[in-house]
Parts: sequence; structure tokens; C-alpha cells
Amino acid sequence: MTLSDIKHAVERYFATMTEKSLYYAACCMSDYDVSLARLRDHIIDNHHSSLLATLEMNGTHIENYP
Repeated sequence: MTLSDIKHAVERYFATMTEKSLYYAACCMSDYDVSLARLRDHIIDNHHSSLLATLEMNGTHIENYP
């Protein structure tokens, strides 16, 4: 499966719910978010200077610790 397969399946599911006049909320999560939080915590707890570059909302975000 690819992300586009998942996107297509979710869109079909939401279309079915809309046709039945049902309300829904969607929240997308991945292990990437958990891994990123753990990495950020590890870097913060470390005494070495570090840069953390992430891709958020299709843009690069760079954080400097300490």
C-alpha cells in the first residue's frame, strides 16, 4: 500500500458517511510524530549542541538546542 491508496480509501469512507448525513472528524497520526517527540526529548536532555531539522506542513523547520 502507498499513502495515495490510504488517502483514496479514506476519501471513499468519508464520502459514504456524507451520503448518509453522518458527521465525522478525522485526525491523522503516525509513528513519525512519536519518534520525532522522542528524538527532541533526547536532544534536549543531551548536553551537546544540536540542530534538529524537521519537515512540517511542507516546510523545513530548524531548532537549535541549547
